[in-house]
Amino acid sequence: MVRTTMLRLLFAATHAWLPAVQCFSTHDRPSVPEELLCTSASSAKELQTLQAWAHLRSEVNRLFFLPGLPWRLLQGEHEVTFTELVRTGQRHQSQQCLPGLWTLELLWVEAQMRSEAYSDVTWVDALGLGNRLRGPMQELGQGVALSFFDSIFFGTKLDWASLGAAGWATFRLLARFASVFKEFLLTRGMPFRMGFAPGLKDGDVLADPLAGKVQHHSDAILTAANASLQHLTVNTTASLRWGSLSALAKYIAALIRDTTKAAVAAGLSKASVISLVLLCEVCGELWKALDRLLLPDAVQHSFPAALPGLQLPLRFGRCASAQSLPSRHLWGSSSHARSAQSLQARLSFAPLQSAPGSAPGTDIIELQSPRHMQSQASHSDASAKATDAVHRCGFVVRVAKYRSLFSDSLRSRRALMCGIPILKALVDWHSTVVSTGMVLRYVDVGAATGDCMLAALHLMPEGQLQGFAFEAKPAVAALLRETAALNGLSGSGARRGARSNSSRVFVRSLALAEPGTRLIRGQLKNIGFQVKSEGGLFPASDGSDGSDDCSPGAVRASTLDHQFVSHSGHIHILSIFVNGAELSVLRGATGLLQAARIDCVVARIYADVAKLESFLEGLGYETELRGPWLLARPRTSLRMTCSHDASF
Repeated sequence: MVRTTMLRLLFAATHAWLPAVQCFSTHDRPSVPEELLCTSASSAKELQTLQAWAHLRSEVNRLFFLPGLPWRLLQGEHEVTFTELVRTGQRHQSQQCLPGLWTLELLWVEAQMRSEAYSDVTWVDALGLGNRLRGPMQELGQGVALSFFDSIFFGTKLDWASLGAAGWATFRLLARFASVFKEFLLTRGMPFRMGFAPGLKDGDVLADPLAGKVQHHSDAILTAANASLQHLTVNTTASLRWGSLSALAKYIAALIRDTTKAAVAAGLSKASVISLVLLCEVCGELWKALDRLLLPDAVQHSFPAALPGLQLPLRFGRCASAQSLPSRHLWGSSSHARSAQSLQARLSFAPLQSAPGSAPGTDIIELQSPRHMQSQASHSDASAKATDAVHRCGFVVRVAKYRSLFSDSLRSRRALMCGIPILKALVDWHSTVVSTGMVLRYVDVGAATGDCMLAALHLMPEGQLQGFAFEAKPAVAALLRETAALNGLSGSGARRGARSNSSRVFVRSLALAEPGTRLIRGQLKNIGFQVKSEGGLFPASDGSDGSDDCSPGAVRASTLDHQFVSHSGHIHILSIFVNGAELSVLRGATGLLQAARIDCVVARIYADVAKLESFLEGLGYETELRGPWLLARPRTSLRMTCSHDASF
């Protein structure tokens, strides 16, 4: 066992590591073995299996915080596929995706614990500290999960850094499973602090010196490791290189593995040791901190792959080649800048090309302007000018170094989360923007990580976009500013390694509201900033929505009229995604709306639809409801607006 003198030095050792880890390595990217990625297929059947694994990986990354995640994944359309994957994996472990099978089995056992399937199992037997092992850990031991647990906690070949970089949310799932497992044991009478709880009798298993000693050593080591991780993931704002992050993960893995191996050598079963490590006092925060430590803080994506929900009839030359620009994760500020610079140099300015066999200037762009605009520019003229237009093929987006819905979606799905009605509105403007050379002014309220603004960056020709992104959460707005700088859209791209250009995006950390509002109190939640419709303050969150920065707070507010008081001309597209505050945003734009200076409004509806329609119609707009989206345009305007006759 680890000696007490060594334990006293652990805290000092781990904290001494922190200054050194930031300059430990210059490596920017991990080397993840294929058996962790599960992306190689040699047949159609294997391809179908890989698609199932990809779906599983995406869902656990985006929705790990949902209590109903096991049922969401293990029932419904994927139930048969996942069941077959588990059965096949149990027969041929060497040929299957072990992290995927581990994830499925872990979620299955969690569902069993939540449904009281182990009602006759005592907490002692569940831990394997009595004469037998029963319940959750026993069931995991019958599949591949226990062998994967063995690789994590006892092996030497499975690198924790590579496991985190593989993108299975493994350490976050460990925290989730540990929480559910602990609650399961507590409902069966387990003392809240095992081995140290008052009232334990001599005959109780955890009164045994060995079990108590193992827990004591585990707690001490994991507490020290957790302190190191918390320092980096919470207090450090620097974007560290992958080599530094990997070195710290390996260091902590070695500490924990030395302890678990010593515990087994002293006489405890591996299942018992795994249980004790999962149930340590700080383990939940430890696994979450490891998860945050290894998250990529930027993602490189390509078009049109980043817009899977939109069927574009555009022929984008090299943009159409999926292999010309692979999506990839990035760690460290230097890698962000180099990737952005590479995109600008190689792919961002690919001209539109004719389809094979077409005459020059024909069959280039099949997007029609609304009928009332076709007199201004014929479709053939637009096609001819489209030949000379250049469009961006790729981008780098800065994401949060913590778990949040939008950042997790960009990391796992590698697609932009932008509503189809907003994308359609952008598409409707394309022909006119190309044919007239105009600059499209697009205002995105509730911009989050900038998904819709980045879509506009691709759909509009280079140099013909002026974007205004309003985001209430200051931390998210800061990320969006970095994204704009990396892609040369803020005027400071040159010094950040990106090429500057005439397309611009202005990011403002503001909540847009009705006149007279200067400060809004609400909840900084995973899905964004939320206020009650009555305007009250949300109570502090328990973190059940999965956010790592969820807290009550106040944000600065303004009105859209005030923000554009010095701007002439029109807002061509206004998109609103504000979690129920739509009417407040529109009331703050009364002046612009009365003057018919907003050509197209696309709002995601959470509030009273009738009130929104009445307000807009009272200001001279015609409205149309498309599912959860409300579209509006001026009744009398001859300008290009939302295409209500388009098929959404």
